[in-house]
Amino acid sequence: MKNIVNNKTGCEQKVVNEIITDIGVCMLTTINLLGGLHSRPMFVQEIDEDGSLWFFTSSDSTLMEEINKIPIVNITFSAFGKNKFLSATALAYEVFDQNKMKNLWTPALEVWFKDGVETPDITLLKADLQDVEYWDAPSASFVKVSGLVKPLSGTVVPKRDHFSKIKPQSFI
Repeated sequence: MKNIVNNKTGCEQKVVNEIITDIGVCMLTTINLLGGLHSRPMFVQEIDEDGSLWFFTSSDSTLMEEINKIPIVNITFSAFGKNKFLSATALAYEVFDQNKMKNLWTPALEVWFKDGVETPDITLLKADLQDVEYWDAPSASFVKVSGLVKPLSGTVVPKRDHFSKIKPQSFI
């Protein structure tokens, strides 16, 4: 399935790729079997040419159980120190491709998958981005604090940050 983030020459695609690559670790949220939200940190192994995100996981994990029931997920990236934030809705699904696993494998993954790509139940999770929003906040440290803390007290109106919501039509 082609997703909406498929125009590598587009300015929005460049910003999305930069935010995801720069941060690397996201929170991936699924809908659990009781209808609640279930989030966990995940490391992005690759952003492919279509803008899809690739992750390693176990086929018998709670993550895959939840995705097999409801494949719609939310993926968020947050780098407070760099003032970059991204939230994406995606369709996620399992892909078992031994060659792709070998291409994406890094030694750091041995913490979770002791036998490498031969680990029983190892699989790939592919997330096709459907709707992406990102914020590029001001870079001054003071603005970060006043923009995120003081509005809670009602004493300061936060400065408008750069915010973009990307619709599928903008990539076609």
